[in-house]
Amino acid sequence: MVVYFYHDESPVRMENWRGAGGAANITYRKTSTWINMMVKAGFEIKGYFEPEPKDLSCSNPDPTSHYHIEKAKRLPVTVIYSCRKPE
Repeated sequence: MVVYFYHDESPVRMENWRGAGGAANITYRKTSTWINMMVKAGFEIKGYFEPEPKDLSCSNPDPTSHYHIEKAKRLPVTVIYSCRKPE
């Protein structure tokens, strides 16, 4: 289950983070926010990748868990920005 709205970048407090008993404060960022922060810092963006997961054998069988195969099919698990900072 997605617990946030894509356009809401305010911090979210998650109790019992990943079932470990501790809490975590997480701030979600939109793709545009990440790109704009990199551009503002002087980076040139050369590429943007959302690779499909290769090995999901470590996926938690609980569909409500942080990482589950059904979530990985619907949302990017990993995003990669290829950037260069000119001298």
